[in-house]
Amino acid sequence: MRTAIKTLCLILAAAIAASSVFIASASYSGDPDHGIVTVAIESGKTGEIVTATVYIENNPGIATMGFTLEFDFNVLEYVSSNASGAAIGGMSYAVSDFPVMVNNGKFRVTGYQITEDSSSGVLYNINFKVKGGTKGCNLMLSCEEGDFSRIGADYTPEVVDGKFIRELTPAEVELLIDEASGDLDEALTSLGADPSDDDIYEAIGSVQELFGGVEEEFAKAIEKDEDDTILDLLRDIEEKIVAANGDFGVITPDLSSVGDSELALALGTEDAAIEVVGAVLNNTEDQKITKLDIAPLNESDIKNNSNLPIPGAYSEAAIFPLEIKLYAEFANNPGESEPVTGTLAVPITITMPIPQAFIGSKSIIILHYKEGSLVPEEIRAKINENGTMMTFTVTSFSTFVFVDVDEDEMFSVSFSVRSYNRSNPITVQLVKDGTVIHEITEYAPAGGSGQFVQDFTIRGVTADMYTLVVTKPVHTKFVVDNVEVNKDVVMRNHPRSAIQVITLLCGDIDGNNLINASDLALLTNSLNYMKSTNESANPLADLNGDGLINASDLAILTNSINYMKGIIEEDYKK
Repeated sequence: MRTAIKTLCLILAAAIAASSVFIASASYSGDPDHGIVTVAIESGKTGEIVTATVYIENNPGIATMGFTLEFDFNVLEYVSSNASGAAIGGMSYAVSDFPVMVNNGKFRVTGYQITEDSSSGVLYNINFKVKGGTKGCNLMLSCEEGDFSRIGADYTPEVVDGKFIRELTPAEVELLIDEASGDLDEALTSLGADPSDDDIYEAIGSVQELFGGVEEEFAKAIEKDEDDTILDLLRDIEEKIVAANGDFGVITPDLSSVGDSELALALGTEDAAIEVVGAVLNNTEDQKITKLDIAPLNESDIKNNSNLPIPGAYSEAAIFPLEIKLYAEFANNPGESEPVTGTLAVPITITMPIPQAFIGSKSIIILHYKEGSLVPEEIRAKINENGTMMTFTVTSFSTFVFVDVDEDEMFSVSFSVRSYNRSNPITVQLVKDGTVIHEITEYAPAGGSGQFVQDFTIRGVTADMYTLVVTKPVHTKFVVDNVEVNKDVVMRNHPRSAIQVITLLCGDIDGNNLINASDLALLTNSLNYMKSTNESANPLADLNGDGLINASDLAILTNSINYMKGIIEEDYKK
């Protein structure tokens, strides 16, 4: 059995590293003249769209920027890219997403602006379709000399690569559980009736070897295992170890910081003990696990912290944040407990009370903000039958935000947009009472210079009445009023063709939402007309995006469909 599970683990470890699907912590040199550029990506199933987001932290200021992202095109297929949620305002982007490049696993982005911006946060997003195959792939960032600059000074940021992991299929989860249970049974049996310390360390070592390199996979398998096969075996091994030698200790959470929080109220309920499984199995001869510290955080500290962004789908949901840290006494510093950092040798499963305000919730999502990442790992908590306790499994500790998700009230809005020029992004917004609730900005996949149709889906939309607003450079605004969301909305199914495919009017070079003589004058100006976009005074005059400003662009602008037209407004209910 050990040979079988080791073979599986080697296969998985060959495709992924021990680090999380989300980026690991970067070691910042402290140099104020350059920042850290990182890439984080969601996990995903075969056929799903996942987003790789590139961030900058410790930003010394950006006037220009550029990076290349390399990926395994056998695992991920490039779909589109966008600057949605970008922290740098006013940046103009250029992307090298032509087929030859992305089909060989490279994507290049550059950007520039007139002013200097020292904001930290999102730089750019790249969307991929999961093709399947191996368990995952590396996402490797590189920045050439001079890619990044402040006004008057170039610099090269530190880069931190990311890791994509394809989510396990039910069959893969079952295989992992079945084969792991055999090895864990062997470890349990090896302890015998009265194990020595050597026996204990050998058993712990065999468990750590089993999980080594595939901690994330096992964490997901434990999460999805309805029968708790692996969890029960880990619990049995730990109980036998502690019974033989109490020095290994049952890890009791330190709750001295809970105060009068929602967690403190929950701890006052019946059968509300906190159970920790897996901590004892992270002991080594050089590291003795001592405690698990749980401390509530203020909700305002999370919502006002740009380094801990709440995903848009959960922006209006109730949240409960906790700081959870695992401590150990290390051989090189005896008598002192220090936080355990990085990926755990064995995943730890915690069962704890549901905060009082969440009692009765059908679904709780846990956002885990791992060190060095602005994109949280999403963990789905298991809720017990009476709805008072929840269980979740992690491979590291830091900040956790518990989100009360009423998934029955979350819907999607899907629609298609027809426009010109793939080099310019489309921005779509769902607006409620003048406030933007959801926003997506995306570039189109590579293709020709004619009109094309691009599909969009906004997910995590709560039931309400919205206005859909679609904008794109050199096109006039398109507005759809009274979009009622009380189920998934598919605009392709609308009876009117104007809403089935939203067609943007092209030719608004001056950006005033009216295509008229002013735009015609800009296009035909000798500084622009019959020139390439690199030579012209106003590259926006290249309406079709073929790199030239010529009769083709003039024909688009003066077409009666576009000329002397402005904002289009449709009523979804009519």
